[in-house]
Parts: sequence; structure tokens; C-alpha cells
Amino acid sequence: MKKLALAVLIGTAILPSLALAQDKEVQLKISLWVPPAHPLVPSTKDWAADIEKGSGGTIKTTVVPSSSARRSTITTWRATASPT
Repeated sequence: MKKLALAVLIGTAILPSLALAQDKEVQLKISLWVPPAHPLVPSTKDWAADIEKGSGGTIKTTVVPSSSARRSTITTWRATASPT
């Protein structure tokens, strides 16, 4: 009986914090391997919008086509690489 009471006490202490964690906004970055003009990009943007709508606004999405992701990676690499 003591174990059950302890489990109930712990459960009531944890559950409210789990509900608060679900209210926090999450940023989801969707990276694609195709260029911006590819037909997959609009479909992926529609899918990302469905994710935002289905989550009630707690998930915010960003779709990044290939050239955008590649450009930022190259810029980051050049910024951190030291000349030899």
C-alpha cells in the first residue's frame, strides 16, 4: 500500500510538468536534397504546414532546399577553416 501511495504521489508531481513541456514551441527544420525549383519542395512545404496545423501551433517548421543548406554549410566551413 505504501508503494502505491508513493507512486500516486510521484505521478501527481510529474504530470503537471509534462503538460507544461507540451506547451513549449518546437522549431523543426526540414532539409531537402533537391534544389528550390524541384516539384518536391512545394509538397514538402504543404506537409510542413500540415504539421504546424496538426500541432496546434506548438511546432514551427522551416523547409530548407538543397542550395540554401549547402550554401550555409560551405560558408560555415570557410569561416572555421584555417588557411594552410
